[in-house]
Amino acid sequence: IGMETIYKEFDAVNFVPGPTGASVTWDFSKVGLGTSQSYSYVDPATVSGHTDFPGSNLCTVAGGDYRIFMKKDSSGLQHIGSIYTISYKAIYSDYQEFMTLPMSYGDQDSETFSGSVTWGNNTGKRTGTTEFSADAYGDLILPNESLNGVLRVWSKDVFSDSLNGVWQGTYEYDTYQWFHPSRIDAVLIWRIVKSYSSNGTSIDTTGEVFDELVTGNEWAEHHGEDVLAYPNPCRNEFTLKLNVPGFSHLDIYDLSGRKIKSMELHFNKQFEESDIDVRDLSSGVYSLVIRGHGKAVSKRLVIRNSLF
Repeated sequence: IGMETIYKEFDAVNFVPGPTGASVTWDFSKVGLGTSQSYSYVDPATVSGHTDFPGSNLCTVAGGDYRIFMKKDSSGLQHIGSIYTISYKAIYSDYQEFMTLPMSYGDQDSETFSGSVTWGNNTGKRTGTTEFSADAYGDLILPNESLNGVLRVWSKDVFSDSLNGVWQGTYEYDTYQWFHPSRIDAVLIWRIVKSYSSNGTSIDTTGEVFDELVTGNEWAEHHGEDVLAYPNPCRNEFTLKLNVPGFSHLDIYDLSGRKIKSMELHFNKQFEESDIDVRDLSSGVYSLVIRGHGKAVSKRLVIRNSLF
């Protein structure tokens, strides 16, 4: 809790995860790195909607509006449920296994999970299976670093949603993650998602490479900034973090210079933060101006409020 992992996205459509087995060398040095994506690890009690997940002791926030509630202990990491925008929520009564610990090369596991899922005004049922396999071990070469002794874990999640007994859709997540003992998170992630519904089949592929880890007060030293706004781009809301006290007012301007949102800030101390709701704003590029004690700081913020 209190940490943020930053990844660089890459074009994953033609990516090949490589062979299984021991003493493998994965050379992904030519992967082109692009946009940054951050994942913040926070206390669930500080996140809106946490009351639906009383068993959670860890929450990951991504993109401002995607909240993953988990239970972490010495045996592993379990997925209790998630909230995506204001219209989607999954609550698992039988938790989904994200990862069992410890895990070594050759280990395998499988689990079932189930619960409720809400989209819009509908609440249905979700049932699914998860299987894991630590299928490879070796050396990993990335554009930004090379690591020895990396464990690759393949997982497959398959789940179906139904409403009043009627099938609504089935989803398959094939994920490869490369782990190194020096990191708390995966060094490399590649995932392909297949969605099946009455409207047909869709396929989405994503890839991310670990870039940096920011923790606590190191955040301020790392960025060297008085004010931080993240994630950026954001959807529906972003977090405003003050590394110095004294700022008390926020104005948001569009690219034409028109002020479209204004609010008072209630920060009492250094390193305090607040979630700012921008779901009423259209997707686009905005300028944030934070003022206080005769000082003003300007930040650029990209808002992506459309779902796709």
